[in-house]
Amino acid sequence: MLYPGWLLPFCGFMLSAVVIAQSPPPTLPAPPPPAPIVQPAPPPPATQGLPFLLQGREANMRGALAKRYGMKPASDVAVVRALQWLKDQQNADGSWGTQNRGAMTGLALLAFLGRGEGPASVEFGKSVSKALEWVLSQGTLNGARLHMWDSFSRNSDVYEHGILTYAVAEYYAMTRDERFEDLLKMAVKFILRGQGPGGGWNYNYDQTRNDLSVSGWQIQALRLAHLGGIEHLQSAAALTKTNVYLDRMRGPNGGYGYTGPEDRYSLTGTGVFCRLLWKGGRNDVRNGVSFILKVTEKDKPVRYRSEWADLYAWYYHTYALFVVGGEAWKRWRDWFQDDLVAAQSADGSWAPPGGRAYGPQGADTVDGGVYRTSLCALMLEVAYRYQWPPLGF
Repeated sequence: MLYPGWLLPFCGFMLSAVVIAQSPPPTLPAPPPPAPIVQPAPPPPATQGLPFLLQGREANMRGALAKRYGMKPASDVAVVRALQWLKDQQNADGSWGTQNRGAMTGLALLAFLGRGEGPASVEFGKSVSKALEWVLSQGTLNGARLHMWDSFSRNSDVYEHGILTYAVAEYYAMTRDERFEDLLKMAVKFILRGQGPGGGWNYNYDQTRNDLSVSGWQIQALRLAHLGGIEHLQSAAALTKTNVYLDRMRGPNGGYGYTGPEDRYSLTGTGVFCRLLWKGGRNDVRNGVSFILKVTEKDKPVRYRSEWADLYAWYYHTYALFVVGGEAWKRWRDWFQDDLVAAQSADGSWAPPGGRAYGPQGADTVDGGVYRTSLCALMLEVAYRYQWPPLGF
């Protein structure tokens, strides 16, 4: 059994709700509700308007940054093919997925935005605009609960809300599109109010327990909201509190635990990356980095078709080790890059990986495909998606 405690978040993530609507009487059909009026998204601003953290995703910088950090041209080709597949899988209303549409739309949007593909993109602009219109209309109807439900009653809800809030925060930081400001503020406030006294988050925003898997998406969302000036002081205070929480989650060998301190490989990248997102430094994560590299090399090689394939863990490992830089990044890059590109299907998606996998990773469904393809694209975008001065170890 891989990661005994790891099953619950993925199982929770796969929960969906079925709403059964009673058909109206045939003699007096109810008129359809009026469609929300949403203006087309404006084009993003000029490159110089982007925050430094996001400037690498511009077309005139991507190639140079990819080369600097050892990412091959084939990796960006794979990203474009992935985005083309995602474009083809988009629902007519602009969302992605069938069961967890908040999360799937958030992951897909993050993949497009990560390559700088906004509403003005020649190839992908219409897809991004449709997705943003869906988020704005449905998010407004649901009171800024971006899992698109009326309460946080399902285990999957906090994942979905965190992921889509993260995507909207990233879009807002890129464009300052005023139409999204109020929606984003309200969405961020749910996250701020949901933070527990220990500094983490839990299912249903219940504050009696800290769950690192849930917390990772809330932390990423707050970091990008802070970058865009949304709830600036409150986001800063919450992120400072998460550092104390993350330090308490470290195990004896530098790894990070699920609900308490332990050395869990699948969550150590989450802990390291989130610790670096807000004023973290070399000494804060040194042992965690060593733990990831040691376990990967000795016990859990990065092979897509192996029993150890874990895209959720690899996403966080990729970003954690990229920020760290130096030899740590080079080793991880050489392990994951070629294998991930080679595993891409001819249609641009990624099929279920080998071995045993939990949740959407192993699901041979639309949601599973969107989940895998988005995460793989995000990993291959790593060299230009965010700019941090590497710590160099």
